[in-house]
Amino acid sequence: MPEDARTLSDAVLDVFRAYGAEYIFSSPGTEWSPVWDALARAGAEGKGPCYFDARHEDLAVAIAKGYSRQSQKLSIVLLHTVVGTLHAAMALRSARIERAPMVVLAGDSATLGEVAARDPGRQWARFHCDAGGSAAVAQPCVKRSTTVLSREVLLGTLQDACRLALTPPSGPVFLSVPLEFLFGPAIAFDGRCTPPPLPTHADSATLDEVAGELVGAKRPVLLTEYAGDKPGAVEQLVKLAESLAMPVVEAADPVALNFPREHPLHLGYEAKRLVDEADLVLLLGCQQPWYPASKRPTDAKVILVDEDPGHELLSYWGIGVDQVVAGDLVNSLRGVNLCVEERLAALGGADRARQDRQSSLRARHEQQQDELRAQALAAAGRRPMQARWAAFNIGEVLPADAIEVNETVTHKGLLLRNTKRNLAGTFHSPSRGGLGVGLGTALGAKVAAPDRLVLAMEGDGAFNYNPVLAAFGFAQQYKLPILVVIMNNQGYAAMKQTHLEDFPDGWCARTKTFFGADIAPEPDYTAIARAFGGFGERVEDPQELRRALGQAIERAMSGQLALLDLVVDPVR
Repeated sequence: MPEDARTLSDAVLDVFRAYGAEYIFSSPGTEWSPVWDALARAGAEGKGPCYFDARHEDLAVAIAKGYSRQSQKLSIVLLHTVVGTLHAAMALRSARIERAPMVVLAGDSATLGEVAARDPGRQWARFHCDAGGSAAVAQPCVKRSTTVLSREVLLGTLQDACRLALTPPSGPVFLSVPLEFLFGPAIAFDGRCTPPPLPTHADSATLDEVAGELVGAKRPVLLTEYAGDKPGAVEQLVKLAESLAMPVVEAADPVALNFPREHPLHLGYEAKRLVDEADLVLLLGCQQPWYPASKRPTDAKVILVDEDPGHELLSYWGIGVDQVVAGDLVNSLRGVNLCVEERLAALGGADRARQDRQSSLRARHEQQQDELRAQALAAAGRRPMQARWAAFNIGEVLPADAIEVNETVTHKGLLLRNTKRNLAGTFHSPSRGGLGVGLGTALGAKVAAPDRLVLAMEGDGAFNYNPVLAAFGFAQQYKLPILVVIMNNQGYAAMKQTHLEDFPDGWCARTKTFFGADIAPEPDYTAIARAFGGFGERVEDPQELRRALGQAIERAMSGQLALLDLVVDPVR
C-alpha cells in the first residue's frame, strides 16, 4: 500500500466526524495503533477528532459520559479488549442509565496468530479473548452490544452505532472490533451517513387533550427527574408551570437540573404530600415518582410524558398511569404549552383559583427556604462542623454558571436543597449506575465547558471508589482543573444507618460494632491533590469554611486542581 494512501482507520475517523464526534477518550490498548496513526495524520491535516488518554478504563468512560451529558454531543471511547471492558462496566452502566450518547469500541482478534502478517501476539489467545468476546461482557450495561463481522461491514456498523447512540432514548452503543480489520486500504466512503431520526412528539389532538386535563385540574403537580438534560426543556417547564400555577417537584435523586431551584414553584424533592393532595399528576421525564411503584395516588389522574415510556431496560417499573404520551420531551412540552395558552386565552381573564394557588405555593416555597437558612445558621458555630452548615455555605459562594457534579449519598439531600442551581446544565447526578464515576463525570463536563467552574461533590466513601490517581493525572496532563469538595464524615453513614434501622436493639447497636462503616485510619486526601500539582486544604473549623471555599474556587478558576476536605459531623 502506498505510504500516504488512506487506510480503513482513516475512514473510521471520517465516520466519527460525520456524526459530530469531536473527542475520543481512551484507556489505551495496543490494538489501537492503526487508529492512532490515522489520528496523527488527521492532526497534521488540521482535522479532528481530538484524542484524550485516560489512565483507567472506568475513568475514560466516565469522562466521555460527562462530556456527552454536558454538551449533548456524541463521544467516542476506545478500550482494551475484554479486560478494559470489565474495568469500564460500571461507568458503561451509568452512561446507559443517564442516556449519554456514546460509541464505545474494544479490540478483539479474528486470527489469533494464525495469519503471520497480522499476528497480535500470544497474549491475545491466552489472556484477551474470552468466549463471547468483549461484546458479551458489555451487553447488560449498554443500549446495544455487537461484534463487527468483517472489515467490509466495519464502516456501516460504525454508522449504525453512531446513529443508534444518538436516537432517543440516547445511550452508549458498544462494538467489539477485531484489530485486523483496522489495517489496510480504506473502503470507499463518500461521507454521507444516515442521520438519527428527528425528534418526534404525539399528535396535536393528544397534546391538546393533555392540556385540557391540566387547565381543568384544581390541584395539578408536575414530577420530573431527567427532563432538564434536553436543551430547551427547562425553559418550557418554567413556562408550563407558570401558566398553570403548578408546583414542580424533582425526584429525590434528579439526574439533571430540571427546574430553577429558587423559582417560587419549585417545591423541593419530596413529592408525597403534594401527590396525596393532587387531582392530576404529570410525570414528565420521571422514572420513579413514588416508591414502591404500587403506591400510586388513589384520587389523582396520572399522565406520563416520556421519550421512553416503556422503560424497557428496567427489570421492574410497575408505575400505574392513566395516560401515556410518547415523544421527545421538549417537543411535547412545546406542544402542550401552545395548547394550554390557547385554552387559557379562550377562558379569558384572570383565574382567581390559579392566582390563589400561585400565592399559596410561593408561600410554601419561601417557608422551605427560610427553614433551610435558619437550620444552617443554627449550626454555624458547632464543632464538629455540621453538614448543613457546609451545604449552606457551598450554595452561597458557588457561581451561578458553575457546574455541580454531585456524587454524595447521605448528604445529597442537604446539597440539593442548599446549592442554588438555576440554569440549565449546571447540575449532574452521576451515581445512578454506581458510585465511583463522579470525578470522571466532572472532568468530562470540564472538557465540554473549559471556561466554567466544575465542582465535584464527593462523600469520603464515594471518593474512595473513584480512580483518584488516574483522574487527577488527567486533570494535570490536560490542564483541566476542577474543584473537588469532600463531605468527610469519616465513614460510610449509609451502612451504619442500615444496621440501626434493621436491628435497633441488635448486637451491633449494643456493642457499637458497625461492620462496613469505618474508613480508618483516615487518609490525608489533600496530599493526593498536591501530588498532582494541586491545591489541598482540610477544613475543620466552621468559621474558616467560607474563606476556604473562596480560595479553592479562585485556585480552580486560575488553572489549578483544588481539593477541600470538609470534616463534618462523623458517623458515630
